[in-house]
Amino acid sequence: MQRVRTNIITGFLGTGKTTAILKLLQQKPSNERWAVLVNEFGEVGIDGEIIQQQANGLPQVKVKEVPGGCMCCAAGVPMTVAINELIGRANRPDRLLIEPSGLGHPKEVIALLSGQPYQNLLDLQTTITMIDARHLDDSRYYTHEIYRQQLAVADLLVANKTDLYPAEQLQRLNQSLLDHNLLDVPVVTSCQAELKPEWLAQPARFNQTRWQRELEYLFVDSHTEQLAVGGYLRKQRQQADFHTAGWRFERTVSFGLQQFIQWVQDLEVLRLKALINTDQGGHLIQRVEQELSVESVLDPHESRIEMICTTPISADQLQKQLLSLQHTQAKHVTHQTQ
Repeated sequence: MQRVRTNIITGFLGTGKTTAILKLLQQKPSNERWAVLVNEFGEVGIDGEIIQQQANGLPQVKVKEVPGGCMCCAAGVPMTVAINELIGRANRPDRLLIEPSGLGHPKEVIALLSGQPYQNLLDLQTTITMIDARHLDDSRYYTHEIYRQQLAVADLLVANKTDLYPAEQLQRLNQSLLDHNLLDVPVVTSCQAELKPEWLAQPARFNQTRWQRELEYLFVDSHTEQLAVGGYLRKQRQQADFHTAGWRFERTVSFGLQQFIQWVQDLEVLRLKALINTDQGGHLIQRVEQELSVESVLDPHESRIEMICTTPISADQLQKQLLSLQHTQAKHVTHQTQ
């Protein structure tokens, strides 16, 4: 039985992983079945919703999401269940794309995929690491263990967003690779997370067996709670040096777009994603540090908001602010906090 060609697309928060996967899906051969597995650090889960929504018009694409932390810690149940569903005999894909959380440990993800039972089911090919070369001057990134892991596992480095920084940053990248003894890793540049399908087809070079060991299991409940009409749900978590807060709002709840954008601009966050219903239709709003993007999308089946910070989050206060941004003041019959 032919093994499933598998690629990991990794990179720190905000480097363009989800956009890269969406653009790869648009270039998928029409006769092939592709599957996407997305892991998010936060509990609410937005990336999977984004990919699912924008892949709806593409034939033979299946998307699964594992929320709630790094894949290596969630490997006990949700990740293996998701992989098994995606590569099941009935609809075995021709290619599987895996997007670990920007705060996940990619070496341990690769170790899991290289061990039993997956070594006979998956054909691990190019691991692509997305980077923003501006991070090389920020000690929060270049000294971070996960960031260094993402460089170490790369078969191909994609320096994304090169339209936002000068050529000197790419020279700095070459020095960084020298510092990490990674000069043999090829580097390509991209402005809008454009990846070429042929980049996916090389064998993975990373020595996976070196990292095979017993993994720490964190049993994450992947059940999606149902929201009552006008209801909402909040979830929070803290792991290592990062804090997350996320909200889900039932689809009848609508936000004022301009007020919401202003609220996002005023926040102190490392990363924020919001897929929301507004008075001007569905919108995807993203912020990476001080960079903000706003994109019109199809109306989502519910609004989802997730933020990641390096300091504790005052979720009660933020929730009051969120409720005040509603375009139509609805009665909230359901409110859960976890």
